[in-house]
Amino acid sequence: MRDVKISKHAYELGLGAHSFSVEAVDKAGNRSSQSINILVIVDYDRLPSLTDQFLVTNGSTEDLSSFESKLMSAKQSEEKGNTSAHNGQLQAFMNQVKAQSGKAFTEEQAKVLRELAESMVK
Repeated sequence: MRDVKISKHAYELGLGAHSFSVEAVDKAGNRSSQSINILVIVDYDRLPSLTDQFLVTNGSTEDLSSFESKLMSAKQSEEKGNTSAHNGQLQAFMNQVKAQSGKAFTEEQAKVLRELAESMVK
């Protein structure tokens, strides 16, 4: 018997629906298959967590609170129906992430964070 493990971060898959299927055949020719569907989303609770994960992974001294406050302000503006403020606060987050690209974040991490935030713009 051979175990195969496939591991990937959700952000590496990209936003949206993803389907995975696997089929196994034993020595006697018996077949078995399994499928799984995954929906990758981003929201105001998880984006700060991913931002923090990237900062910690890189050993950055950049303070998470400045990133998080922009996202929480965007969330509050969205809840109040203020689309303009919401989008402006997300843009401020994206600008700050871009400014830290190659510093607090790798270029790839900064790209991921900006794309996720961009998907939340109304």
